[in-house]
Amino acid sequence: MNRRDVLKTAPAAAAAAGLAGCSSVPFLGGGCSAPSGSPSEVLPSGGDSFTQESATSGSSGIQLDGLQGQAQGVYADGDGNTLTMAVFEFESSDSASGAAELLRQAAANSDTQSAAAGGLLQTGSWLVTVGGPSESKVRSLVAASAFGDGCTGEIEFVTSG
Repeated sequence: MNRRDVLKTAPAAAAAAGLAGCSSVPFLGGGCSAPSGSPSEVLPSGGDSFTQESATSGSSGIQLDGLQGQAQGVYADGDGNTLTMAVFEFESSDSASGAAELLRQAAANSDTQSAAAGGLLQTGSWLVTVGGPSESKVRSLVAASAFGDGCTGEIEFVTSG
């Protein structure tokens, strides 16, 4: 796989499709800080309002400059809706910013529209794509991850459900 293949993963593709018109990714501070652990340890294992259906981690052959690790999780809420989270850890914040720019460029060239809530979260060398049926459910998924409540207000929603 080449570096553009990151956009073919389900969570990344869903988030990239929603990034059309996005002009920037906020640099986070304040209550949102980089988690400790590997990308798979950052994913939530479940929560009060959702269950984890699948999780994958490690190298999937995606080649992005400075990518050190990745993990993806798929979740279901009580209504049968799907939520997704993809976590990418890079060697530097510059590498994470470069990957975010790739997502922005792909979205700008995409004709795909999404009615789901999709967001992007970058803090330090971490980049997260997250999607679900509504902004509140997406925030709950991030809150249940190692990023915690402090990062829920820092999600840049690029589509709304």
